[in-house]
Amino acid sequence: MNVIKMRGEAGRPAIPDITNCRKSYTHKHTGGNMANQPKSGYEIRADLLNLAESLIINNIENERQTIYSWNDNHAESKKEIPLRTYTAQDVIETAKQFNDFVIEK
Repeated sequence: MNVIKMRGEAGRPAIPDITNCRKSYTHKHTGGNMANQPKSGYEIRADLLNLAESLIINNIENERQTIYSWNDNHAESKKEIPLRTYTAQDVIETAKQFNDFVIEK
């Protein structure tokens, strides 16, 4: 049996001295490959919603970056940066478009 001794200096908390401790730890794989498990309908819908929201956010950010780039290069005719927002309904509609594409035969 390995015993872990504590060592420390005055005024400092003791830390384990593991210099002579040679215990190895292994993990036994007991389950199947999770990648092979089919996703539930809830998981698929959640993935589609996350993908849809990411797409909307990226599109908004791309529009903003395009305007920033224009403004940096055209000081005499700067464009105003619009305040773009999106709603839950926007995300749902985009997710439905993804779903329609996936189930299309």
